Amino acid sequence: MSTATVQQIGQDLASWLGFVRRGETVAITDHGRVIARLMPPDVSSLGESAGSRTMADWLAEQDGRMQRTFGSRILADSAAVLDDLRSDRE
Repeated sequence: MSTATVQQIGQDLASWLGFVRRGETVAITDHGRVIARLMPPDVSSLGESAGSRTMADWLAEQDGRMQRTFGSRILADSAAVLDDLRSDRE
């Protein structure tokens, strides 16, 4: 397990996430105390892998989150906005 300070994480998060991508856990310390751990997800608890999700699945999930957060204040769903943007290219 690697150890990084809050300052190190803030300055170079991408590098530390590289350790996590390779399967390592990174302990984050503040004033010498471990305050958090970055670790790879437990693949068995993920259900479907992130790689098997399509963009449509992701957009539907985002639309659901926005609906729960903003309710009727949402004017259009993501798919409608993307369709409109794509139509400008044709």
